[in-house]
Amino acid sequence: LIRLQREGITPDTGAILITGATGGVGSFGVFSLAQLGYTVFASSRKPDQNDFLKQLGAQKIISSNELMNQPGKPLLPRKFSGAIETVGGELLDSVLRQTDPKGAVTCCGNVLGIHLNTNVLPFILRGISLLGIDSASCVRSIREQVWNIASTLNFDVLPESYHRLVPLSQIDTEIETILEGAQTGRVVIQIT
Repeated sequence: LIRLQREGITPDTGAILITGATGGVGSFGVFSLAQLGYTVFASSRKPDQNDFLKQLGAQKIISSNELMNQPGKPLLPRKFSGAIETVGGELLDSVLRQTDPKGAVTCCGNVLGIHLNTNVLPFILRGISLLGIDSASCVRSIREQVWNIASTLNFDVLPESYHRLVPLSQIDTEIETILEGAQTGRVVIQIT
């Protein structure tokens, strides 16, 4: 969010797309941006989780397949002013080609792959920005901005299914669930 705001993306500039919206990063993005007044479009490959996404605050749900179903076109119709892209690969390429002029896309995932096969037209004809997210070495001043924003959110409205407490002994099962693409929300590992 901080990176998008620095690029001038506000609730008034248009909808924000969040890919991988049922996962840990994506679901928190849907929830927090909706609470902050953004119009949130959620992308997921899990149609059975549409109600969950709406509970988090998504105003429109777009299947990942719909976003990627237009290969070969260098630009696609504009659909959103910015995006939090958590999946990578072919989906990131499609998101870039559907972003509004002067829009911005953050990239923080690689579930669909580490390679980006795209073209320069979204950058030179629409002037969009592709922003990498490196949370591991994020400086304290930015972390404090994030914490300040998070302190304004009403976590009491989160659905009960948003997070699960799982004992450390079940971590292998949880990893398999993630690898199968069946994870929803956040998993908190209980160490003791």
